[in-house]
Amino acid sequence: MGIFGYTSPYSRDKHNITRAAVQRIISRTAIKRVTKETELAIERAFEVERKHDGKLSLRQVDEVLRQLKKEHVVDVYNMKTILKAFETFFER
Repeated sequence: MGIFGYTSPYSRDKHNITRAAVQRIISRTAIKRVTKETELAIERAFEVERKHDGKLSLRQVDEVLRQLKKEHVVDVYNMKTILKAFETFFER
């Protein structure tokens, strides 16, 4: 924990990722109890984050998911599952 709150343990190294790749990760991840509308909301949140340079870091993924959890869009299980899917994608 940082002085002013949560500090993500994930890398700031950015990876190129297309919109289609984000959509594939979200749609193929075994997410429990997520409607199509929620899936689209998750994809939009990542699109906003990557629109500046077409890149995402694991830290950004973690921050987006934490915000979505705070807004009750995803639960802890979905958050961990999606984060793991991005980790796997970035390792390629």
